[in-house]
Amino acid sequence: MPRANANETTTSRPKPALARRERPADGAETPDEYRELWAQNLARAPYRSLRGQTSFLATWDDHEVDNNWNPEEMDPAHVAVARDAFFEHQPIGRLPMDPDRIWRSFRWGMTAEFFVLDTRGERRPSSRGRPDAQYLSPAQFDWLLAGLRDSPALFKIVMNSVPIGEFPYPSTRDRWVGYPAQRDALLSA
Repeated sequence: MPRANANETTTSRPKPALARRERPADGAETPDEYRELWAQNLARAPYRSLRGQTSFLATWDDHEVDNNWNPEEMDPAHVAVARDAFFEHQPIGRLPMDPDRIWRSFRWGMTAEFFVLDTRGERRPSSRGRPDAQYLSPAQFDWLLAGLRDSPALFKIVMNSVPIGEFPYPSTRDRWVGYPAQRDALLSA
């Protein structure tokens, strides 16, 4: 990217971008297998360019563990290995009070607060379609609603790995639409 000197102005600025891993972790099981996949993905030119031009907020989706993984059925040890690899390769640290927690918020002054969610590791697919359906754990959901209510930031941005809106897609398995009570409460907050 060309850089302007002190006497010039430029309209060439990094544009906001979303990044998605090209090679999913499907089939990975060991720390070395996960690390190899992360290394391959992060070595790609688009990732290097993106990370060199802008800040980066990260959350995980299903492919950080295995395609369409279900936290109620996946071996917790397998998830722990994938989570460790995620934290090793993403620009976020572990929280001392809860080192496995992915959800967190970041505030940019009084302008914006970003609420980064974990819509994979704490959901309960077996509850889908019930009034108590859980897409976010009760702790994460209460934290999110309180944060949205109490944040002094002008803009409150909810970041998660799947659309919150309704889309004409036949499956509700991996989306907020399958968990209408939490979705409606969030959109009403």
